[in-house]
Amino acid sequence: MVGLPVGGVTKEYEKICKKYFLGNFCLDANQVTSIEKICSVNSSLRKLAKITQNEFPFIGIDQEGGWVTRFYAGAGMIPGAMSYASSGADGDKMLQVGRGLGKILRSVGCNIDNAPLLDINMNPENSIIGTRAFGDNAKQLLKQLKQAVIKFCFIAIPGSILKNR
Repeated sequence: MVGLPVGGVTKEYEKICKKYFLGNFCLDANQVTSIEKICSVNSSLRKLAKITQNEFPFIGIDQEGGWVTRFYAGAGMIPGAMSYASSGADGDKMLQVGRGLGKILRSVGCNIDNAPLLDINMNPENSIIGTRAFGDNAKQLLKQLKQAVIKFCFIAIPGSILKNR
């Protein structure tokens, strides 16, 4: 996946994608200033991927809820992970929230959410994860994920969860 320049899908960006056969993309806050803009950018990316890959592209965004929210206007807001953990939400509730978020993202043309799924607050002195964590109990989180019957993968930034910050 490649990011986009601040200006979105420019002629220069199209040339680079065609030259290197790039066809999967990751949006950031610059591309989501409005629902109309994100839909327009994603439409352009789908057309570009058809040329470079002859495939439907993966278009990702980091929309995890709470303070890591890329677009606000016109989309349902969801709380951050810690609010679910502290409320005692079970796997069914988390599945319901995940499905709702998936529908929102799909409606604007995104098909991947780069949000963390397995963040555990292993070190209370670490502010990196903070409210993005689903709690401090890995076994409980995995149990809830199994209840939700979803597929997931692990992405790790070595050492970041153990640092004191």
